[in-house]
Amino acid sequence: MRIVPGLALLLSLWGLIFGTGDFAGLSLAASFGVLCVWLAFLAARDWAGPAAGLWAAFLLAFSGLHIWYSRSLMGNPTAACFLLL
Repeated sequence: MRIVPGLALLLSLWGLIFGTGDFAGLSLAASFGVLCVWLAFLAARDWAGPAAGLWAAFLLAFSGLHIWYSRSLMGNPTAACFLLL
């Protein structure tokens, strides 16, 4: 299994603040998943208007793959957030 180098640093900093349990680690991925939905809304709103922003946020929030990866401790939600920035 590959881990993104920046993710290891984020996990260690997150562990100092919230602990090292399973819930603490998975809450980092979930936080990036929620942030990703917000960033998708902002990007689509700036690009195509407020209705497109709401649709983009809705589609991403209820996407099965996005929910799956936001529940696992992989670098996919983290990478998607940094790409949306």
